[in-house]
Amino acid sequence: MNSMSPKDYRFQLGVLVIAISLLAMVVGVYYYRHEKRVVISEAYKDLDAIANLKQNQIVQWQRERLSEAVFFSTNESLVKDINRMTSGAKGNYMSVRKPLQHLLSDNRYENIFISDTAGNLIFSLDSTFTVADSVTLQFAFDALNRRAIVLSDFYLCPYHNEIHFDIVAPVKNGQNHVIALLFFRVNPNDYLYPLIKTWPTPSTTAETIIVRADADSVTFVNEVRHWEGTALKLRRPITEHSLPAVQAVLGKTGMFIGVDYRGETVICDLRNIPGSNWFMTTEIDLDEVLANLHSKVAVTIVLLVFIVLFFVVILALIYSSRQRNLYKQMLDSKQRLHLSQEEYKAILYSIGDGVITTNKLGLIVQMNPVAELLTGWTEAEAKGLNLSTVSSVNN
Repeated sequence: MNSMSPKDYRFQLGVLVIAISLLAMVVGVYYYRHEKRVVISEAYKDLDAIANLKQNQIVQWQRERLSEAVFFSTNESLVKDINRMTSGAKGNYMSVRKPLQHLLSDNRYENIFISDTAGNLIFSLDSTFTVADSVTLQFAFDALNRRAIVLSDFYLCPYHNEIHFDIVAPVKNGQNHVIALLFFRVNPNDYLYPLIKTWPTPSTTAETIIVRADADSVTFVNEVRHWEGTALKLRRPITEHSLPAVQAVLGKTGMFIGVDYRGETVICDLRNIPGSNWFMTTEIDLDEVLANLHSKVAVTIVLLVFIVLFFVVILALIYSSRQRNLYKQMLDSKQRLHLSQEEYKAILYSIGDGVITTNKLGLIVQMNPVAELLTGWTEAEAKGLNLSTVSSVNN
C-alpha cells in the first residue's frame, strides 16, 4: 500500500495553511487600501459640500454688510443730518440714531459711529464708546483718501483689547465732498465666528478655519476648535508646507491631506473667500474618518483568523481520522495474516505426508511431525538450517 508518511502530510498541511494565510493577508491589504480610498473620497465630498455652504454664508455676510454701508452712507436724508452734525448744529440726533439703531439687532453690529474727516468722534450708538483707536483711524484715513468704502479686516484693538472688524464708509455731500466717516463695527464673536465654528453633522475633530497671509507667516483669523485664545494670535511660518493653512494661502485649492496645527493628519478642503484676503480650510482628522473602517478591518481580521484556525482544525481532524483508519487497516491486515498463518499451520501439521517449508534462501522455516520422523530432526532443531543439511541425514 503506497501512502504518504505522517511527516510529509504534516509538512504539506503546514504549507497549505501558510499559503491560505498569505492569500488572506494579500486580499486584506488590497481590501483595506481600496476601502480607504473610497472612505476618504466620500469624506472629501462631505467636506466640499460643507465648505461650499460656509463659503456662501461668509460671502453673503460680506455682501449684506457692504450693501448696508453703501445704503446708509448715501442715504440723502441721513447725509443731510450728518452734514448738520459736522457743521456744529446742536440737536439730539434722533434722526440719525433711529435709522441706524435697528442695525444693531440680530448681532449684526457691535456699534455704529461717525467721525469727522479729522477722526474726531461726533456720534456713537454706544454711549460708552468715546474714542476711536489708532488702527481704526488708519482705516478711516485710508477710506478718506480713497473716497471709497474700506474693510478693515479683523484686528486686535490695542485700546479695547478686543477683536474688531470695521467697515468704513465716507459720507459725501451734494458737492461730492467727504464730510464725515461712517463706521460699522462688527464683533466677530457675536455672529461670524459662531457661523464659522458650527458643523452640520456630529464630529469630534471637524472644524472650519479662516486664515490670511501676513508677511512671512499665516495668521489664524478665528478661534480654532482644539485650542483657546488663538484668534489672530496663532501664527505659523509660510515655510511649513505640510500645514493646510499654508497650502491655502499659497494658492492650492481642493482636497489636501496634511498635518494641522496640532500635528494631527487631516483631510481638508482648501479655498479662498471671494472678495477678501481670507482663505478657508475645512478639515477633519483622518483618524476619525477612518475609525469605522478600522473597526471593520479589525472585525474582518478576527474573522479571517477564526476561519484559518477553523480550517486548520478541520484539516487536523481529517488527518487524525485518516491516521486512525490507516492504523485500523494495518491492524486488520495483521490480524488477517495471523489467522491465515494459524490456518496454514493447522493444515501443515495435520497432513499425512512429510512437509518442509523454506524461505527464499532455502533455509527451513517449518516442518510437520511426519517430516520430523522422516528426517530425524525436530522442527526446533532444523529451523534456520539449509534444507540439504537436514534431508541428507537419511540418504
